[in-house]
Amino acid sequence: MGNLKINNVKKLNRRDKNHLYLYIASSNEIKEWKLKNGDPFLGGVDGVLYLTCLDIMECFCVNSNQLSIEITAPLLRSDIGININNDFLVVIQKQNLQDTVKSMFQNDSLLNTWIEIKGSRVSKNSLKVITINSLKNIMSTLFSNNSISETEEFTTFLRIYLQEFIKENSIYFPYSVKQMVEIKESTVVHSVNTWYILIKYFKEQWENSYEQGIKAPIFLKEITYKNWQGNFFDRSSPFWLEFNKDSKRPFYPSKSNQEIIYKAWKDLTEPS
Repeated sequence: MGNLKINNVKKLNRRDKNHLYLYIASSNEIKEWKLKNGDPFLGGVDGVLYLTCLDIMECFCVNSNQLSIEITAPLLRSDIGININNDFLVVIQKQNLQDTVKSMFQNDSLLNTWIEIKGSRVSKNSLKVITINSLKNIMSTLFSNNSISETEEFTTFLRIYLQEFIKENSIYFPYSVKQMVEIKESTVVHSVNTWYILIKYFKEQWENSYEQGIKAPIFLKEITYKNWQGNFFDRSSPFWLEFNKDSKRPFYPSKSNQEIIYKAWKDLTEPS
């Protein structure tokens, strides 16, 4: 985990304290930094390179009126290309967990098959099951920006976990739009609350014993609820109707009930 010092940078203050630092560098200078590459940010601007890091220390020189920064564990999030003599605007920012995870979803060919990257809503007649912003909101709810020190390691474990989950529960991830529509109509397995369950279960394993491996849950397990037998996520389950009986949308409980739903899922399915 190396450090990099950059002199004469410009600071752009942000209300959320996640400030930006700007610096003009030649391609040769950037290559001399010997930066590691992270998942690239999509939608970049030509001539602009993005660099993230774990921490930023500021040093202001009164005599020269210049700001220098020392950054810890920098990662290059853009492709510098093959042009040797170009100058770039380097945008430097302390690593944000939510944006890093969002970038991971965008760049993973398996995950972005099911995740709506561009739109703000999921079309019923599509393979998409959740929007990228909904996933980002779940991450913001469950993880604070400062709760993960090794963001790259965390993202790697999360990527493997979600890939394993999709493979182990492939019946819920058909490549046929017709079959996907049938799944959406008969289950709530692709609701935001269900994805909260999935990420929360990852969080518990990450915090307790991630070094020993993190197992993805099997959502296919049948349960017995009173006199009813079936899958926890089936719309025919009386659990949903009883739990949210006064709502016009009984299968989509409010976010305030996510922890209650998570506990019910664990109690009824007993995931290993």
